[in-house]
Amino acid sequence: MPTEIQVSNCCEDFCLPQREWFDAWLKIICELKGLGNDTEVVVRICGSDESRLLNDQFRGIKKPTNVLSFPSEIELDEFAHLLGDIVICWDLLISEAESQNKRLLDHASHLFVHGVLHLLGHSHDEDSAADEMEALEIEALGLKGIASPYE
Repeated sequence: MPTEIQVSNCCEDFCLPQREWFDAWLKIICELKGLGNDTEVVVRICGSDESRLLNDQFRGIKKPTNVLSFPSEIELDEFAHLLGDIVICWDLLISEAESQNKRLLDHASHLFVHGVLHLLGHSHDEDSAADEMEALEIEALGLKGIASPYE
């Protein structure tokens, strides 16, 4: 099972993608990065309150954020396929999609791809690293006909 989905109680009424949707995106990223099909991630769908708490606890930022990534710190070879956890704040995702005039699932795709790339060690802290990460996001999204989120 490549993707495990956890949904907080406050998000149970949202129309969320099925596990297969996340699995398809994970497969695309794995193919782009040359990883095996046994790669696994856990996706937590939460609301703004939980996102704010996690963002404060782990980044010292006292506001919700759209996506957080927590890379696995397991160093044993038999668990190398476990990339880590991604937390997506679904109500913030909805708000951003509306304000940016993006389709909801296009924006969700971008955030999931962005989160997985963080799990793989990519960052956007420096310009060159950000350019590389954005190029990978654009390439992955383009494979399913989604326009660049940076235009």
